[in-house]
Amino acid sequence: MKRLVCSLIVVLVAVSFAWGGGQQESGAAEGSGEKAEKVTLELFHYKDTIVEGMNELAEAYMAKNPNVKINNEMLSTEYNTVLKSRDSAGNLPDIWAASSPGERALKPYIEAGKIHPVNDLKVIKQLTDDVTESLTFSDGNIYTIPLLNTARGLIYNTKLFDQAGIDEFPATFSEMEAAVEKLKAEGIIPFAAAGKDGWTLGSLVFQCGAELYAKNNFADRMWAGEASHDEMMGIFNFIDLFKANTQPKPMDADYMSSVALYAQEKAAMLIQGPWAMPAVADLAPEVVEVSRMEGIPYTEDTDVNKLYFDYDTYFCVSTEENMDAVDDYFDFIVNGEGREIFKEKIKAINPYGIEFEANPVVASINEHVQNNNTVGDTLYVNAPDGWWQTQAIVMQEYMGGQINKTEMMQKLDDEWLKVAEQQ
Repeated sequence: MKRLVCSLIVVLVAVSFAWGGGQQESGAAEGSGEKAEKVTLELFHYKDTIVEGMNELAEAYMAKNPNVKINNEMLSTEYNTVLKSRDSAGNLPDIWAASSPGERALKPYIEAGKIHPVNDLKVIKQLTDDVTESLTFSDGNIYTIPLLNTARGLIYNTKLFDQAGIDEFPATFSEMEAAVEKLKAEGIIPFAAAGKDGWTLGSLVFQCGAELYAKNNFADRMWAGEASHDEMMGIFNFIDLFKANTQPKPMDADYMSSVALYAQEKAAMLIQGPWAMPAVADLAPEVVEVSRMEGIPYTEDTDVNKLYFDYDTYFCVSTEENMDAVDDYFDFIVNGEGREIFKEKIKAINPYGIEFEANPVVASINEHVQNNNTVGDTLYVNAPDGWWQTQAIVMQEYMGGQINKTEMMQKLDDEWLKVAEQQ
């Protein structure tokens, strides 16, 4: 009997070293006991607001699955630069957030076999048909795992609006101009800006407006060299209003400085997404209760000035041999014990029906979605990889006075075409 037991142990150890990739050390899994090898998954993302939640999810999963090690790494600035550097070094993370999850941006990774289809993952199979359709690439495969959805627009303080005699949120650009004057008359800064962190300008101020004007297959025409960002000049009405009505030295302020300005009720509006509310709550929870969110009124057309609603975090998978572990982990997050952690710690809009206690900002977003009062992402998702960084740079240069509108649009055209010529 002892000889038989020893033989079985030898066989099991040999099998554990032969099965799959990852760091292979013997170990038994509690939650998914069929896996005996040690698997390490590195998860790389750019969302600083979900760090605590993602770390807690990883810890909870590893407690039940000691054969799996999950290393979370977050980099909010220079994310795409670091990702590309790691790609060049042949060291892509096992799971990484696509800054632009469209087919154009991910095509080089797909053709090089660096990311793999995720069609068969449990969480993908439970998505609604419309979400699945939006994720499916031209080859019939899905290459991204959606985790979070979000909105981008104007978060505003209803109490300060009442104080300035503004009864309703401005529905048009001219109404916003009037509201700005009323706020200034009360000594209230209209907009809190964070020019030091360029993403707050590129992927929020510019991107939301660009979506309103990006019609007639703009992205496809840009890739073909048949369009120009000049088509979007109309968004500068609002951009210039924003530029002229922020706090002093907006280009020296970072994201948290702008959030603090809003939380202190020195500024009435913050161009952000719902992810800003936990930080506001840490500083002044009472301000969250009087906050709402609306679309940015770039134009005089109320049918156009809708709330921008799009993807937030979509993950690509670079490890084919450990796809089973990836499948199991995301299933744990969405359907297992991780669902409660997601609900309590991440508290984000998602495509899996995970409900959470919604603050007034999230509640107002949900109301817009239910009333079909949103504009979806058709341009940004089809832009070059890391396009938000390019937009950030040119918006910083414009806000800082280094370039004018025409020069800004020309730089955007040149950078897009430069990428197109390389593909």
